[in-house]
Amino acid sequence: MKISMCQIKMHNRIEANLKNILTSLEKCHKNDVELAIFPECGLTGFHRNLPKQLDEVVLNTSYKSLSDFSRDKGISILIGSPKMESQDKILNSALLFSPNKKQYEYTSKVDLTQVEKLFFTKGETRKILEIEGLKIGVIFCIEMNEKEALLRDFQNTKVDLIAWISYIQWDDDSNSENSINYQNSLDISKTLNVPIINVNWANSVNDATQRNLGGSRFIDDGKILFSLEKDKEVLKHIEV
Repeated sequence: MKISMCQIKMHNRIEANLKNILTSLEKCHKNDVELAIFPECGLTGFHRNLPKQLDEVVLNTSYKSLSDFSRDKGISILIGSPKMESQDKILNSALLFSPNKKQYEYTSKVDLTQVEKLFFTKGETRKILEIEGLKIGVIFCIEMNEKEALLRDFQNTKVDLIAWISYIQWDDDSNSENSINYQNSLDISKTLNVPIINVNWANSVNDATQRNLGGSRFIDDGKILFSLEKDKEVLKHIEV
């Protein structure tokens, strides 16, 4: 399957992000990509003003745009987005739009940071998403720190691929809550014998001076096979 790692630039409005996403998808379509993967909260951006800007009508309209593109162009789209179950239950989710399915599939983030818990509701289970028999597991950002839980959840599902969608800064040695144990990604790939596609944001809108974002990585057999350039919007097409 030809997959695109869509390391895009973040904007602080859904409409601007959607415009950029559709532009990226057009490029993917021209390159015969079958699955395009975008970052965590790829539709909305992941920033401090997200709670104030989230609008269910705009979200649903955006979902329809992505669904229509998927169906019309024959490309599957995996993208992070808040999913509003109600005003009091908002999930940090990954949505999968497929050409042959009327309704998107989704799975939601189980392990939230303390800040995320102020806005998002914890997901109950890690659902497996599927495209024509290809089983995809999803890991959200700091969930990678929960190696044993991830192995337990994915070992019996026989996933073919793991999408690790994130908003992280590689090589961050701080002891903050958001620090990632990157070795876990190598261990999980090796133990489960599956490739892991990590897709990150290329920038931050909370702090425009922040650097070393992006750097999305393709991991297989417990090794980092390549990484994308940091702080830059990049589309990388790979065969898996």
